[in-house]
This record gives sequence, C-alpha cells and structure tokens, in this order.
Amino acid sequence: MRYARDLFDDFPDPDVFLWNAIIRCHSRHNLFRDALGLYSKMQLLWVSPDSFTFTCVLKACSALPSLEMGRRVQCQILRRGFDSDVFVQNGLVTFYAKCGEIELANKVFWRLSERTIVTWTSMISGYVQNGQPLEALRVYGQMRKTNMKPEWITFVSVLKACGQVGSIDLAKWMDEYIASSEFKDAVVVNTALIDMYAKCGSINLSRDVFNRTKDKDVVMWSAMIAAYAVHGEGQEAIDLFKAMRKAGVPPNDVTFVSLLSACKHSGLVEDGWKLFHCMSEYSIQPRHQHYACVVDLLGRAGYLDRAYEFIRNMPMEPGLSIWGALLTACKIHQHVPLGELAAERLFSLDPYSTGHHVQLSNIYASARMWDRVSKLRVLMKEKGLSKDLGYSSIEINGKLQVFQVGDKSHPRFKEIFEELESLERRLKEAGFSIDAESVLHDLDHEETEETLCNHSERIAIAYGLISTPPGTTLRIIKNLRACVNCHAAIKLISKVENREIVVRDANRFHHFKDGNCSCGDYW
Repeated sequence: MRYARDLFDDFPDPDVFLWNAIIRCHSRHNLFRDALGLYSKMQLLWVSPDSFTFTCVLKACSALPSLEMGRRVQCQILRRGFDSDVFVQNGLVTFYAKCGEIELANKVFWRLSERTIVTWTSMISGYVQNGQPLEALRVYGQMRKTNMKPEWITFVSVLKACGQVGSIDLAKWMDEYIASSEFKDAVVVNTALIDMYAKCGSINLSRDVFNRTKDKDVVMWSAMIAAYAVHGEGQEAIDLFKAMRKAGVPPNDVTFVSLLSACKHSGLVEDGWKLFHCMSEYSIQPRHQHYACVVDLLGRAGYLDRAYEFIRNMPMEPGLSIWGALLTACKIHQHVPLGELAAERLFSLDPYSTGHHVQLSNIYASARMWDRVSKLRVLMKEKGLSKDLGYSSIEINGKLQVFQVGDKSHPRFKEIFEELESLERRLKEAGFSIDAESVLHDLDHEETEETLCNHSERIAIAYGLISTPPGTTLRIIKNLRACVNCHAAIKLISKVENREIVVRDANRFHHFKDGNCSCGDYW
C-alpha cells in the first residue's frame, strides 16, 4: 500500500479513474478511514466522482460504520444524479443495513428499479444483523419468487436467520435445499450449517454436517468446537481440538475462544487454564475475549479471588467483557463486595448499560439488601434505564409462538393456564418446592409462587404440552438466562411428562430429559 500511495502521489493531476483505484485499494486493506480521507481530498480538488467512487465510499462507510458520513455521501449522490444507478443503490442498502438503520435500508430497497442478488443478500443480511430473522426469511421468500438464483453468501445469511429463529424443521428444510444446489460442498456454507443446527438445538446434526465435509478448514473446526461449547459438552470440544491438531490444522485465536467457552460452560477449570497458556505455542496473543473467558471460567467455578487477581495481572487494561464476566460470577456466588467493585468499573466504562445495573441489583436482592436494591432502581430510573423484557418462543406446526411472563394474549390462554395449574399440582406431588431465591423482589410467599409459575418458559412449555402428541420433543428459546427455579421445575417436568425439553437461554443450551439437565446444574 505504501508503494501504491507513493505512485499515486507522484501523479500531478490524477483523474477520477486513479482516485477510484486508490480509494478501492485502501478499502480492500481495511483502511476505511484513509479511504474516506482520500474521498474528501478528491472533492477539495474538484474531481467529479462517478458511480464507482460512490460505491467504494459507501462500502467504507458501511465497514466503519459511519452513519453521518454515509448520509453526506447520499446527499452528494442525489445532487449528482446517481441515485438511479443500481450499484450505488446496492451500496446504500448495505450501508444503511450495517449501520442499524434497517427501515431506511428497506425504503431504498423497495424503491430500486432493479434488484441484483447482491441487493437481496444485503437486505437479508441487514435484517439478520439487526436481530430480525423472521423479516430476513420473509425477504428470502420474496427473492425466491423472483427466481433469483442465490449465491453462497445468500445461503450463509439465510442460515444465520434460521439459527436465530431456532426452528429445527426450517433448518432441515434449508439443509435439503442446499444439498440440491451447487454450493452443497462449499466449506463456508457447511460451516454455517453447523452453526445453524447448533443454535437450533441439535448438536448431532451439526456433527453430521462436520463429518460429511471433506476439506475442513480452521473456521469449520472452530465452528464445531463452538457448537460443543454452547451445548456444554466441554470434553467433546477438547477431544475435537486434539483431533484437529492430529489432522495438522493449526488453530487460530477464534479456536481458543471456542475452547475456553467450552471449558467455562462445563466447569473444566484446569483444562481451560492449560489451554489458555498453550496459546503461545501457536504464536497467538490473547485478546480481551480470551481473558474474559478465563475470568468467567474461574468465577463460575467459585474462584473469585483468583479471577480478580488474574484481572489485576493482565498486560492490558480490562474492558467491559472482563468486568462483566466478574460481575456475573459475583451474582452466581452472591459475592457483594467484589460485585460492587466490578459494577463500579462497569458503570464508569458504560454508565447506561441496563444489564450491569440489573446484575448488581440481583446481587443485592439475593443478599436481602433491599435498601440498596431500592437506591439502584432509583438510579436506573434517573438514567432512564429499564429492565429487558423476558420472553420465550416455541415453534408448533411451523408457527412461532412468543410468550412473556404472565402472558394471557394467546387465543388458547385459558387452556394454557389450566395446564400450568395441572403441572404445578403434579410437580408438588412429585416433591417439588419453589426456590424463593429465584425471585429477586421483596414479595410474600403467595406472590413469589405465582410469579415463578408464570415465567415465559413455563408458559411456552405448557402450550407445547397441549399442542403436541405425547413424547414430542419441545424446543424453547428464551432471551434471558434461565432462573434457578424454572431450571429445577423443567427438569422435573421432563420426567413427569416423559418429554425431552430443549431450552436455549441467553448463555447456552439445556437438554432436559428424565429429570436431568445436560448442564449438570452448572450454568
């Protein structure tokens, strides 16, 4: 790049073609700010940009992302009459989608006179990146009606959407559809299939895809290790890493993030510790993510002082992920002083994060320090913060049903709550009693029992029980971490109802069967 820039600077009067070349070169080398700087210099020299200039500049704005700069570029596009150019329009769709302005991207998309596969894929990917997988799948369905032939990157975006939705039926359908396409042997597509199946709750189907792929690269090996990690199968992840080394595939930094995650979810403290320290054998420098995994690994296992000492000896300044891992560990083990210290660091780094305030509030509530809970809630109100609303979803006959705590909006809510009451009776007969620690509010016993029984995952399970034949596996997706009480209740429900229940919460998967959970009550 240095030689390219020297060559460019030697030209006394570069034309737009040369400006486009040097801007594009900088973008290709991820020097996006430099690319935008060159564009600004080009304007000062009164060189008129063309459609290729705008396409390159929008790509740089998308990569940063820089919403303000991109909007200025769009004004120049309109002023110079390039708003009807299909390549420029594609760039605008991608730019707005990557900047989180999905509605603006959607408006530009539907105004297009011509949509290429790049445009369709940008729109699908935009919805996936902004956490709207159902909209992504809807756009994909509309694309198929136009007989537009998908590219491999289209499939990758659609598979990510399927993983976010968590529909195993949809996942299988996509797998079969890809099997009949020219991309059935593409490593990047099969890697996305592994990730999708893992997020849909089937680690076995992930492994089937892994086994049938011939030429596995480091990304695929890492994806399979990550799949084991999120399902809490730490030893399997370590065994696969050994097989990876035996196959002669050198790991990268992402491989070690997956391995350390697998260890932390399975309580394999010493294995994780050894893996962290063997990164140097592969000339890999640990990043914040690796340090955060080790803090989480130590903290979850109860080694809080050791975790704090590890943070103090870090060669870099600890960031949000590090202190966040320590705060989570303090919540699990109800360690108030260290939890306050971690929260103080987090508040200074990110004063408007709802999650960190809620974590500290939960630590106080677990210790029955209701005066501090009240003060923290007042502080949150002053900052305009509110707790994330919990919800759970379940797919029945191809339709996704979403429930919130105490939700009575479903047409069958009377049947659902009758089933809930029936379940509670059977659970009590089987010896189940509520864990009042699960409710982090100052409630009396009756209010506590009612609150816990009406959590969104319990409602979703009740709906699944009345909507499917006996023995059908129920698959639930929950946006927050499962509480202790619901976890214990679902274990017993799986035994009483003779059902396998798979729950994906904010942290990992739980496979409930015969009164047990795959996490071993460690999550």
